[in-house]
Amino acid sequence: MRSVRDLVADWIQTHPQEIQRICDVLLVFTGTGLRGQMQQLLDFIRYNLIARIDQIANSPQFIQDNLSERLANAGLLPMFGFPTRVRLLFHKHPSLRDWPPEEGIVDRDLDLAISQFAPGAETVKDGLIHTAIGVVHYRPQGTDIAEQPGPLGPVQAIGLCRRCQAVDASSPPAANCPVCGATVQDRPGYQVVQLSQPSGFRTWFGRSRDFDGLFEWSPRASRPKTSATLRPLTNRANFGVWAGLETVYVINDNAGCCFNFVKLSREETWVTADALQQIGINPANTVDANAGIDSRALASVKETDILILGIYTWPAGVHASPLDVNGRAALYSLGFLLRRAAAVRLDIDERELKVGLRVVQDAAGQVTGQIFISDSLENGAGYSSHLGQPAEMEGLLQFILDPQDMFFPPLVAPNHLSCQTSCPDCLRDFSNLAFHNILDWRLGLDLARLALDANAPIDFTVPYWQTLAQSATQAYFAAQPGWQSTSFAGVPAGRRGPVAEIITHPLWNRSGGNLSPVLTAAVAQAQAAGVQNVKHRTLFEVLRRPY
Repeated sequence: MRSVRDLVADWIQTHPQEIQRICDVLLVFTGTGLRGQMQQLLDFIRYNLIARIDQIANSPQFIQDNLSERLANAGLLPMFGFPTRVRLLFHKHPSLRDWPPEEGIVDRDLDLAISQFAPGAETVKDGLIHTAIGVVHYRPQGTDIAEQPGPLGPVQAIGLCRRCQAVDASSPPAANCPVCGATVQDRPGYQVVQLSQPSGFRTWFGRSRDFDGLFEWSPRASRPKTSATLRPLTNRANFGVWAGLETVYVINDNAGCCFNFVKLSREETWVTADALQQIGINPANTVDANAGIDSRALASVKETDILILGIYTWPAGVHASPLDVNGRAALYSLGFLLRRAAAVRLDIDERELKVGLRVVQDAAGQVTGQIFISDSLENGAGYSSHLGQPAEMEGLLQFILDPQDMFFPPLVAPNHLSCQTSCPDCLRDFSNLAFHNILDWRLGLDLARLALDANAPIDFTVPYWQTLAQSATQAYFAAQPGWQSTSFAGVPAGRRGPVAEIITHPLWNRSGGNLSPVLTAAVAQAQAAGVQNVKHRTLFEVLRRPY
């Protein structure tokens, strides 16, 4: 008997004129660029559509039961009209009279649910604290709502590197980090974890307690990440940019330990022993020992539009390395600066876009960082694709730096120069709370200037750095007995007898054979002045952890 797949494949091959007529109708009133891709669209339908559907249907990345919903999550069908990626925390057993449930639940988008509903995490609702114990998948069955097997979903292996923050999404993942070479034995190192996109979460029903002002912190999910696959960036000015459909990962690996799930006896719920003990339940009396342990990291995996941006040429002795917190801070700051500027230009909410860091190995074998901006909506809303056009990205960077436009002047206004790192007026908002401690609007502007001009000065002579570099350095050394503020080759420093500490720009190379020329001159002048021991500290560190 012929399958539905065979019937669809045959219809596509035997009805080329009808398919072309459908495309003609759908492309009416669209732009010339899309109409010019008519033949590519027809070729995709004829030669690649069935294979792509097969790939999505068999992929462990997608957990949806219905093919149409699975294809929508993969971006092959529009998401409109399909269920969203919202996940429920059940704190009461659901019933048929209230299905889909509206009572006894808390809902969150999957990106948030993998942290807020992780085993052991506590959620406050209506004056009660509900403690999540594990994952569950409910579905109507007969006259009741029954737990379904396999709520953890299919296994998806992925490589995570805690040294360089790279992600290896190849199948299977490499044994060592493909970017920086870190191994499992290194600390921090590389680890292959098994991902789970849970269908739902639950508490131990009847074990909620009154809210007394305190509740348990839960392990935070990782920042959005993409794979370390190199993309062909289109060069423009001094940056490269790429836009397209990409998989974005948000992962909660329980601070590197993963969650060791065990199955409840006579149920299909998978929980962790730690979460049960937290609410006073003895795992020995409630767990099915024969089911074994399933060690997983909770994840949100989705395909959406993203743009990738990287600096093309770095000045001598200057680099934003993702292996160093100063470099990561600069890259993230540029990303959130671009996000805020894009929201202004496109008149959208900043939460429509997400910012992440890609760590890749370039053609020369060097570990390098790129920022990516993705659409928050599944399958994308088109913002990142639009901003990822080279001319549009160049225009966005120019908009950020134009002293005559509306974005740049407030940043460098006297009342904002007192902002030493970041604030709600420049980069911070609730959605990037996890990044507040590293965001720095000056570093974001530095990379924006460098993206447009490979010769842009990256030092403390730039006006928006001058006052801060001087005042922060003086305060830093004044708080240390015996130290005197000074400067070498125009670079702020401090000296105590034969020892000197030079305060460097966060993006200057401070070790190896590729020192910043400005730093090299400062070291030479210090040594000529009789300094025997020259140390370095970045202004980034002086402002955040000085002693």
